[in-house]
Amino acid sequence: MAGTASRCFRFVRMPYKNHERLPGLVSKAVAIEPLAAAEPDESPGSNGAWRAILSDNFVGTLGGTGRVVGTSAPQDLVFPLVAGTVRLDASFNRGGDTLRFEGEATEWTAKLSGSSVVLARDLTNIVVPVGDAGIELAFADGSRTLRYDVNEAAILLGNQEIVAEVSAISAPVEAVAGLQGPLAGSATVYLAEQGAVQLDGTFRIVGTSGEERVYIEEGEVTFDPSFNRGGDMIVVDGAAQDFTVHREGSSAVLRGPGIRLELPAGPDGITIRFAHDDIRILAVAENANALEIGGQVITTEARPLEFRPEAAGYDLLFEDDFTELSFSGDQAGFWETTHYWGDRTFPEEGERQIYVDSDLTAGRIDPFAIENGILSISAGPIPDDVPEYQSFDFSSGLLSSHNSFGFQYGYFEIRARVPEGEGLVPFVSLHPLDGDWPPGIDVFRAVRNPEQLQAGLFSGEGDAFIDYFPREGLSDDFHTYGIDWSEDQVTWYLDGSKVASSPTLADHDEPMFILFGLALTEAANLLDSEAFPQAFDVDYVRVYSQPPEGPFALRSEGFERIEPSDFEVRLPFEITQTYDWSYRMEEDERDLQLNGFWSRHALGNDRANFVQGSDAPFNSLDGGRGNDTLRGGEGADIFRIRAGEGNDVILDFSLEPGNHDKIDLSDFDFTHFEEVMSNTEQFGGDLVIRLSGEQALFLENVTITELDASAFIL
Repeated sequence: MAGTASRCFRFVRMPYKNHERLPGLVSKAVAIEPLAAAEPDESPGSNGAWRAILSDNFVGTLGGTGRVVGTSAPQDLVFPLVAGTVRLDASFNRGGDTLRFEGEATEWTAKLSGSSVVLARDLTNIVVPVGDAGIELAFADGSRTLRYDVNEAAILLGNQEIVAEVSAISAPVEAVAGLQGPLAGSATVYLAEQGAVQLDGTFRIVGTSGEERVYIEEGEVTFDPSFNRGGDMIVVDGAAQDFTVHREGSSAVLRGPGIRLELPAGPDGITIRFAHDDIRILAVAENANALEIGGQVITTEARPLEFRPEAAGYDLLFEDDFTELSFSGDQAGFWETTHYWGDRTFPEEGERQIYVDSDLTAGRIDPFAIENGILSISAGPIPDDVPEYQSFDFSSGLLSSHNSFGFQYGYFEIRARVPEGEGLVPFVSLHPLDGDWPPGIDVFRAVRNPEQLQAGLFSGEGDAFIDYFPREGLSDDFHTYGIDWSEDQVTWYLDGSKVASSPTLADHDEPMFILFGLALTEAANLLDSEAFPQAFDVDYVRVYSQPPEGPFALRSEGFERIEPSDFEVRLPFEITQTYDWSYRMEEDERDLQLNGFWSRHALGNDRANFVQGSDAPFNSLDGGRGNDTLRGGEGADIFRIRAGEGNDVILDFSLEPGNHDKIDLSDFDFTHFEEVMSNTEQFGGDLVIRLSGEQALFLENVTITELDASAFIL
């Protein structure tokens, strides 16, 4: 078979790490670096990094270090847990206002400072002026009134006297805290140089020539022109792909769930940070005629922000950039050139081509060519010197990763240029490792309508989802086609923009391999002979694992350590041989070996078994109850480990091309590969994965650096 054994593809094995997360804008403490307090005056930065002037009946959130100027009308403010000191002006001692604090009152302390009370929790400090009219302080467990009691000549929070010494709030609840109403009113926030503020509501932000930070959870926020000078950062609580952007004059308007931002654009750019540290720069383009965000041109029509997996916190798991082509027939090769069961055409699907390779045709037809890092899969009429395939109208090619790579959930992307013409059917799809179809996913497939491409989910239970997106212009240049596949949702992207989405169907919860190629139907015979060869050009194929939601608990906590010496490696003695497609061991059997191409599935019994797979392209091995020893053999094997069914040993786990195995841990409620890694311990050249307090798995001759997200079914 044509090709080279050198690995032009690469698996990207990322070391385990604790991902830095976007700070929670309400429920978690956020470190906002405050300025040193200035001498009190009426400048914007007086007493902190910002000064907020509220309108009547304002409802919203303010956090950080700054001063709030209210009115004689009622205000309703939330103070998030962020580092800093917020000082309220004297308008708040007139009564009618509500101040809201996170957590129960007992989590806060209070002390008297002059005629004000300082409420504190961790690094959050709120300075509240006190009058005899009283102000409502609302906590998670209920409200208390802070007031000056004329008769007692004391400042009281409920029935608790507040004194100069710091004391925990112990006053009982006086009333059930009312819910905050919808965001209302507006405020203008003046930032000091290098100021930072966290907010939620309707605001106008006035900056400086310095570098400022604004943290936003919800609301409508307009930024003044000082933010087009560069150096500022806007942090929003949401994924970039959930936002749209459009242009209004020289500004960009971002809209997301519960949020609208109007931002000025300048040549030096403003940094916008979304969830998962997804950073986009908003700036005037170099030609000064366009606005761009993260390189995406902003138009007057609202369009979604392009999805970028690296920016969204996804880790690159696998890529092939086709500097060379590695076939599975070579030593350590990767790509197969047939369907799973060896099929080279599907006439029942209307196909008129045969999928070939150079080996099959003794070099007379080779549909695969690489030039400048571009793989071309060519199709054309069968030449006269290949008489054995004259029953087919055309030859073409496909590539499959079924023996070498599969993944369960994540982001898949291919950058490609599709051919144009009736009867030409470029396709990219995902198929289960066991060769069944359905279920399956069409990343895209050309359909009879030449103006459309099809996206689809197909279920073995009869359900299906099919949608279409325009094909116009896609043959002129390269475009990226992607799917984000999760346990709950599948979303299709074209050049980073969402074009379709569907809930994940019930049987799309297993690992799948990659299949892509160029099919031809009867309609291709109507094309002029000079239109051939036709090519499906591919720049790269990439797979990313989704970001974790950690941190993760240690499953060994409170239990004794499990070491390699605690495992029993069973040697085969009483071997039952089978050629059956699926075999369940009888109660009196101890050891089992699958044999031949068609023997695929093994299930042990309640004893300690030795289970050996065959050299078929795929085996599924389940030892059942007992402390079992499993050996997969060649091919892409799945080792199924069940909760409460013993401490098993795997002797030959591999992620090598042609022998890419997986461990099914779906019975143990792991949420992410990194959670598995946080419960994995290296012992010399072997691994122990802690599955629960009493159960673990032993991998012989495997190091932790060899593992990646494609190794597990979770």
